[in-house]
Amino acid sequence: MKASSEDLRQKIVGTFTLLAVLVVALFLRAYQLDAESLWLDEAYAVHMADNSFIQVLRLSFPDGNPPLYYLLLHYWQWLFGDSELSVRIPSVLFGGFSVALIYKVGALLFGRVTGFIGALIMALSAYQLHYAQEARTYSMMVFLALSSSYLFLRLFGGKNYWVLAGYVLSSAALMYSQYHGIFIVFAQALFVLGFYSLNRHNNDTPTRRTWANAPTFRTWALAAGAIGIVYIPGFFYLAYPLVHSEHRSHLHSPGLNDLLWSFLQYAGAPNFPSPLLLAMLTLFAVIAVGVLAKKGGDRKTLSLLLLWLIVPIAFPFVLSHVITPLYDQRYSIAALPAFFLLVAVGMQRVGRVALHASTNRTASLLALAVTGVLFSIVGFLFLSVLHDYFTTAKKVPWRDIASYVRARAEPGDALVISENYQWDPYDYYARGNELPDTVIPLRSEKANELGYEIRDSNRVWLLASLPDEQQEKFEASLEGAGFKIADQKVYNEGVYPKLNLTLYEKQ
Repeated sequence: MKASSEDLRQKIVGTFTLLAVLVVALFLRAYQLDAESLWLDEAYAVHMADNSFIQVLRLSFPDGNPPLYYLLLHYWQWLFGDSELSVRIPSVLFGGFSVALIYKVGALLFGRVTGFIGALIMALSAYQLHYAQEARTYSMMVFLALSSSYLFLRLFGGKNYWVLAGYVLSSAALMYSQYHGIFIVFAQALFVLGFYSLNRHNNDTPTRRTWANAPTFRTWALAAGAIGIVYIPGFFYLAYPLVHSEHRSHLHSPGLNDLLWSFLQYAGAPNFPSPLLLAMLTLFAVIAVGVLAKKGGDRKTLSLLLLWLIVPIAFPFVLSHVITPLYDQRYSIAALPAFFLLVAVGMQRVGRVALHASTNRTASLLALAVTGVLFSIVGFLFLSVLHDYFTTAKKVPWRDIASYVRARAEPGDALVISENYQWDPYDYYARGNELPDTVIPLRSEKANELGYEIRDSNRVWLLASLPDEQQEKFEASLEGAGFKIADQKVYNEGVYPKLNLTLYEKQ
């Protein structure tokens, strides 16, 4: 009875602790959610979601992204509108659910304490937070990767057709959310093939109950076949950007420096690298690898986590050099939960060793002090990155740009936008405004045609984010048409190069 009461107490404490972590995670993801403008990709997603169901399916081919997120956003906007706050809320929710799911995965593999530490790391990760505050697919991708992984593990708990169906649907949805989700499912396939190949020649009984009731290979093959069938349309979406390279023009063949930069951002946030935090987290992950490599059942778990971490990063990196550029650090965001779980295992093991370091009081206190210092450094570094994240501008202030033009525009003004892709964020904030009454998205290579486009205007606004040479071509075209600078503002905030807003008046 006493043991039962103690178990109940631990479950209650654990439940409330996890709820506290989830509250923190949701608060961080909702904090200042609409403080900054939608950036280029977010405004484009809102524009895509404004189309009908069939149009979204059709436009997703040249877009280079699968349609699932756009369809979700389409119906979300229909229900709740397309304000900055509204379109970002789905990502917030996916981010919060991901924290709960990494706890479930960690608890299933290693126990509640490790699951809780993994959830806390996920909750405080500024990289995860960044994409949970963005109206793009990446937060949903992480949630679906964790859902697929959790149900994949549940397959090893015995035959359950509901689990099988959930695994098929979550894995297919993952691949329909972002093409690189395929690498997560491929990592699971590699694990299964290795698991059964090794078990055929190994009579050792798995030491962890996770692997004790492994499903037959036939069961997994059934799931894999079902995923392939459900994803048949997805292969056509995948093939289109591979055949039409112009839809991957923003990608390049990465080098080792790009890989290192990716990991520095994974520990921090996009454009907020944290070398010291990466070093600390890597230290705990290495400890975990050393600990898990010692026992049979734990070696299987370690293999799964390493495949989950390495395949979605290494395969696109290698394929970018062998076939075509595919690598982008944000596309591998769904690999990070595996890294967080390795870190959690290392931290849990270090903490346990410190608590039972020695019967010698002095040695025990010293071990606890060292461990406390290590954990405090990690906590301080997480909070430092979060502070920098919330106090630094991250996106071009399109809201301010549109407001500035609207307040000063006059009838007959023309607005020239130097790159077509900048039309979406400007249009999002300028909707419903009559001025300027002429807006010309003109690609930089057509700067020489500017004089013809503005022939009927006495005042021209030039909105440009260009290298100096291309900027000079636009300025030369305007000066050649008799215009002089009357006003200029420079916006150098955010992750992209500075953006110039210049008003020209005809002399």
